[in-house]
Amino acid sequence: MGQLHAAGAGYLCPLTLYFYQAPSLFLCIVDGMQSTGTGRSGIIEINSQHEMCAVLFAEDGKQVLGGASGGLVRRWQVDDGREVGEPIRTGGEHVHVAALSPDRKSLACGLWSGYGRKGVEVWDAKAHKEILDIKGQTSSVCAVDFSPDSTKLATGTYDYLAFIWSMATGEMLIGPLQHDGYVVTVRFSPTGDRFATASGVENPDLGAKAIRIYNSENGVQLLNIPGRIRAHYSKSLAWSPDGRQLFSASYNEVKCFDSSSGSLLSQWSVPGGTPASISLSYNKKFIVVSAGNSLSFWDTSTHQQIGSDIKHARTIFSFALSPNDHCIATGELGKLTLRSLHGILPSLYLTVNLPFMCIDDAEFKSWTQGDLTRVEQLLTKDIADPSLQALAFAQRSLVRSRLKRWDMAMDDAKMSTLVQRSVIGYIANAVARIGNGDHESAIRVFDLVFTDGLATDNNFLLLIKAIIVFECGKHHDAISRVDDLIDIVDDKSLYITVRAQMSLLLAGMLLNKGDYDRAMELLVRARDAIPFQSGARLVVISLIFGWDFDRLDVAIRLQLQGCIKPFEDRGDAAVYTQNPNEAILQYSSALSLNPSNTGGLLVKRSKARAMIELWEEALKDANDAIEADSQSPWGYERRHAALHGLQRYDEAMDAFTRMLSLIEGSVDQDIR
Repeated sequence: MGQLHAAGAGYLCPLTLYFYQAPSLFLCIVDGMQSTGTGRSGIIEINSQHEMCAVLFAEDGKQVLGGASGGLVRRWQVDDGREVGEPIRTGGEHVHVAALSPDRKSLACGLWSGYGRKGVEVWDAKAHKEILDIKGQTSSVCAVDFSPDSTKLATGTYDYLAFIWSMATGEMLIGPLQHDGYVVTVRFSPTGDRFATASGVENPDLGAKAIRIYNSENGVQLLNIPGRIRAHYSKSLAWSPDGRQLFSASYNEVKCFDSSSGSLLSQWSVPGGTPASISLSYNKKFIVVSAGNSLSFWDTSTHQQIGSDIKHARTIFSFALSPNDHCIATGELGKLTLRSLHGILPSLYLTVNLPFMCIDDAEFKSWTQGDLTRVEQLLTKDIADPSLQALAFAQRSLVRSRLKRWDMAMDDAKMSTLVQRSVIGYIANAVARIGNGDHESAIRVFDLVFTDGLATDNNFLLLIKAIIVFECGKHHDAISRVDDLIDIVDDKSLYITVRAQMSLLLAGMLLNKGDYDRAMELLVRARDAIPFQSGARLVVISLIFGWDFDRLDVAIRLQLQGCIKPFEDRGDAAVYTQNPNEAILQYSSALSLNPSNTGGLLVKRSKARAMIELWEEALKDANDAIEADSQSPWGYERRHAALHGLQRYDEAMDAFTRMLSLIEGSVDQDIR
């Protein structure tokens, strides 16, 4: 169990967190924090005297952030509880709602204030500096959501309005869109071409429309769907993975609508009361619904309840799933709770969520162990589930590419994009085309990720593109692309690791061609970049391309050891042909590779230096050789020669005597 204790400043009281099971980084935006937390195994509890208005998870797990009354957001280091930097000081009386952009770079804070600033402030999620102040709203903000490509922000307000804003400039792109009640939810569709709003309407018989769907490019209203949405801050809408369905939650029931026609497809009751919120898991396999003081879980395809309910003592105001779906955070009056879902949900619903990919535990284990045939079988079963088809086709395509079943891989990739366009679908398509030798087409297809507006992590996608370029045989172009990325990114470790892997692979090709100089240059640069990174993005690269990053440093050093003998042989040949300068160069190259036996190379380089009467350098090599192996007579032989050349005859005689002694006492018949 780890404990965080962050001393408050001014009116803020201390915050204590008890960690019994570490989740991913979570962000808790609360209306003031004080008191202490208690917990039990699998649970983290944070006690507060105020409402937990919004709860968010982020991925890196290094810091915990808390917003407070007065519009402050504070942050603490998770590993030791140290407060990091100055608090974020928004202009609102409270940070009422918040959203993290899909590219994890921006934090949008919706402000509530009875007297202060109203609107949305956008902060750099890592540096915690304000990057955008979105003005033009005349009321407190009760809903925010980012577009899938992180370029737009949708907001909903208490004065019945909805907007879309440019993340680049803060300019209003769409709006104001008039509603019939508080706009309590705004949600972009999975492809970002539409967005849905829910307004708090108590009596739909009066003609009000609770749910609306708009074109996110021009603001044209596409659908009005009657319903009863609680006029309370909540996340009452969720899109299906393919965008064909829209779920709404309110008044202890869930409804599923056709997002094209607005027709009701199904509905079911959920335990609890109001307010109600709904969210789709990251792996798209289950739905979470909060109603009143209860959390319940539902299969995305069958709409059947799974697992057991979670009951809280008080009404749940907000909840969020961790990025791996293994933990859920709930906010209520006076407390935020983080709870493991192991033991609550069946294991088949708890998957390994990676950037652009989602696979269950059995598939992940088999994939990482190299049992690709087993993975292919498991993914074939997933394809039978309509909600998983697009992802399962793409991932099976990648597996079939690893198995070199290129035509089948191409068919799966095409089916994936036919069902639903996705980043992983385009990647799978590009990889299959590489296998079929269609390199130019592979790069062109991959670029559709950007032109179709699906990109959510541009630098990582550019890194994957560099790998695709490398796999197409354009090795130096690929390495140059990675070098360009290293120059511009803040956290360089991922990119340095991939560059080192590229260098290792290319060096192996060069060694097979006998190009030892270029191979050594690549390997030395890769070796000097150690230590390398591990993490989810490297796992993705490994699964897709079969690149092995385990013990990368050892692989590089072993490859470097393979370069030593060729350089030594070339040095020997240069000595034989009376070319001591070339010999010195070759022996120096071999020594730069950190060989396990430096003594022999130092003896040879000392001899080459003596050939051109570089006596001081020859003596240093001889002394270093003796230090490396004091029982070898040959270091003393070279020391004798160098000292003789320096006309230090008495010392030369001592070295010669020591050499003879070692020869006579050696059990090595070759030396004797």
